[in-house]
Amino acid sequence: MLIPGKQAGELTSFDFGYFANSRLMALKAEPLGKAQGGNEMFELRRRKVKEEKMVNNGMKRCV
Repeated sequence: MLIPGKQAGELTSFDFGYFANSRLMALKAEPLGKAQGGNEMFELRRRKVKEEKMVNNGMKRCV
């Protein structure tokens, strides 16, 4: 998780019970390459399903 205004090695000071305070780690990032690195486009299509069936909680389930 990125913490605005903090640098690697600094301590966090969360005031939220679900987050534990710790020392920030460095993020060694490299530029994306190949398929994720450019401005390529691709198309997403819906997957064909055999049948949709209503289950007892009112949700649809593919069978």
